[in-house]
Amino acid sequence: NAKAVPQKDTACVPFYTMVTNESYNGDIYQWILPDGTVLNGDLDSIYIPKRGKYLYQLIAIDTMCNTLDTFAMPIYGFSDSIKAEFEPVFDSCSNILEVDFKNHSKDGITYFWDFGDGKKSSQDEPKHYYVNPGEYTVTMIAVNAACGIQDTASHQLKLTQRVSSDDFSINYEPCRDGGDVKLNAWGTHFQEYNWS
Repeated sequence: NAKAVPQKDTACVPFYTMVTNESYNGDIYQWILPDGTVLNGDLDSIYIPKRGKYLYQLIAIDTMCNTLDTFAMPIYGFSDSIKAEFEPVFDSCSNILEVDFKNHSKDGITYFWDFGDGKKSSQDEPKHYYVNPGEYTVTMIAVNAACGIQDTASHQLKLTQRVSSDDFSINYEPCRDGGDVKLNAWGTHFQEYNWS
């Protein structure tokens, strides 16, 4: 069975990490490095120069039983800078107080949201429903625990509910076949009327 354990699989770049080969029943070992290079033998340490995902693959070969096993070992490098940024998206003409939060942060790993109404979230891009119209301060904290850094962004939301009047009248002569029916509608904050 092929198995390897890095001393750390996530850190701020650049960094070195030691690797322990915990494979058993193999007598030949090969490593496939992220650039495709094949290395025979053990891999004692790894250098991660830039941010990103680096995939190392270990192949353990048992020549006596003519079998092999592979093990994938991803290593992640993170930047030591972070920028929290988000955009609230909502329909200001809707009476449904629903807001989508689009996360535009750079180099955050986890996110913590405070919607200003007592509700919180740890999703990357949450959707939130407000019960009441009003002004809310929304705060998002972007955290990169691997580098021990965080950044905060806030937006002021003003959510209103539209007051609409949906009055209409019907004018027709019920005793006359083939007569016209006249529908009159008036209201505020409507963009379209659908009759059925």
